[in-house]
Amino acid sequence: MNAPLILSLLLAATPILVVGQSEKGPPGEVKIYDIKDCDSVLNKVEFEAKMQTESDDTDTFSMSFKIPSDYGDNVLVTILADTLDGDEWKENAYHFDDEKFFASVNNFCPKIWEHMRSKMEPKIAEPGEILAGSYTLEGFTATYTEITVPQVPYGKARLTATVTVDDEDVLCQKVELEFFKPSLR
Repeated sequence: MNAPLILSLLLAATPILVVGQSEKGPPGEVKIYDIKDCDSVLNKVEFEAKMQTESDDTDTFSMSFKIPSDYGDNVLVTILADTLDGDEWKENAYHFDDEKFFASVNNFCPKIWEHMRSKMEPKIAEPGEILAGSYTLEGFTATYTEITVPQVPYGKARLTATVTVDDEDVLCQKVELEFFKPSLR
């Protein structure tokens, strides 16, 4: 089953998942179990995300968002990651601070970002900028082979991604997911 790896591009582009767990390696399939708003942050960007498994077992990702101003180099992402170690969650196992959002997505998942921009309504023309307005993406799919992150820790994780624009938190999402070893098909 192919899981879309974007989670709104907040997580797939982050190199934080390269240290700390005992078993790690190149990314394989990623299964996203849940995407939801953070409990403690009032989102200032209208944002909805949905995962769906189709009849052919393909996972699809849909989202819509509305931003009040142009977003470019002023967009940063911070990610906290909890990892499952045996039967216990290791909270804040990784902390990835203030990474420039567009630099990350263009570095770690350029094919996915290009494909996503072309499928978005309206299309996003520039890889490093989103103009103010409303956007929708329906039924998007991607595979782990389109990510260029060198290593991930295998197993379950809970990620909290906070997007900051001009030093103001504007969006926070929690994602529960699992990283698998690449298959030898």
